[in-house]
Amino acid sequence: MMLTSLLTSILYLQFMKTKSEDTSSAVDCPGSTENSSEFNSNIEIKNIRVCCSYSNHEYHLVLQWSNPSFNNKTVKNLVVGFYSPSESGCFKLHKNTTEFEFTRKIGYNSENNFQFTIFTEPIAHGTELPVYSLLIENKLCGPSNIGDCNDVKSTKIFTTIVSPRTFLFSNEIQITILIFLSLITFGAIIRVVLKIRRQYAWKNPIPYNEVKERLVYISHCSLAKKDKKKVMGLAAQLNSISNVNICIDLCNQNEILNHGLAKWILDNLEKADKIIMVLTPLYLEAITLRATTENEFLKVNAETDLIRKLLYKNCQRSSQFAVILDRVRAEETPTEFAGRSQLSFPNAYNRNDKSWTALVGFVIEQNPFNLPKSSTV
Repeated sequence: MMLTSLLTSILYLQFMKTKSEDTSSAVDCPGSTENSSEFNSNIEIKNIRVCCSYSNHEYHLVLQWSNPSFNNKTVKNLVVGFYSPSESGCFKLHKNTTEFEFTRKIGYNSENNFQFTIFTEPIAHGTELPVYSLLIENKLCGPSNIGDCNDVKSTKIFTTIVSPRTFLFSNEIQITILIFLSLITFGAIIRVVLKIRRQYAWKNPIPYNEVKERLVYISHCSLAKKDKKKVMGLAAQLNSISNVNICIDLCNQNEILNHGLAKWILDNLEKADKIIMVLTPLYLEAITLRATTENEFLKVNAETDLIRKLLYKNCQRSSQFAVILDRVRAEETPTEFAGRSQLSFPNAYNRNDKSWTALVGFVIEQNPFNLPKSSTV
């Protein structure tokens, strides 16, 4: 008879109230090994005997012992690990319990060899448990033996050690821990999914099908590193659209080939299919300061002067021009640009951001939501 069966299988026994008026309940047995000959338990059991009783038309055997003495004051319950050739399992009892009742079922009345262990709860990792063997006479419990009790000589056959990776928990504690761990795991998964979605929405290239080739000129005024990074992010997202090319000055240098910055600005503004002005507080300051030596301000003034001329020269260019407001109110827009398309700077580059979808619609001249399913915003 293997000890593993004693401490891991589920026992179905019919059990009744003990002398302490507490009802036993089935619990999981702790894992164990069989490689120890040492004994170090928190409980001492003496005067073991077996009695015969009869109730509900069945004969019962009652395992009894004297009041246990404990070496540990934190003991809450007793646990009986019980084994017969047919059934085995563990039951939790009150710590002052002095008996455990079980029923011999039809089919193994001839069994007379039982093994059991009694240990305390809580039980620590590495606790060593004694296992006793009882030899019970076949005719101990019958019509003529009801109420009889016989002292049974028990023999400690081996000692078990509770596995360091297992512990005896009540069912309520196990369920609570399982629910708690499940909630933590679920929350972690949700956070990871949301983080990935945010990164995807910002960085994902935006392939559009059947979009005509377009050149988009972006006029901006950026001195701070974060502002340059922001406008470059906008340019990169627009440039990720198929057949959309971006023209934006990053260097503010007059050494641009073919007669300097002024000619470069003029050539690209005239060729541009769409012109976008990113209107910021610094941009407004730049176009109101004519007497300045700041390269960025000079560049912005050159751009705005040329944009005005293009808009006045050709009324059709009005539909090709848009203002993106960044930390600027609509009423602060200069008069000559106030009647044009005005959009807010996007907070995110996905379909859920109305400013972004409106800007994409302006650039490609079609509703982004009417694009093929393979396209995403």
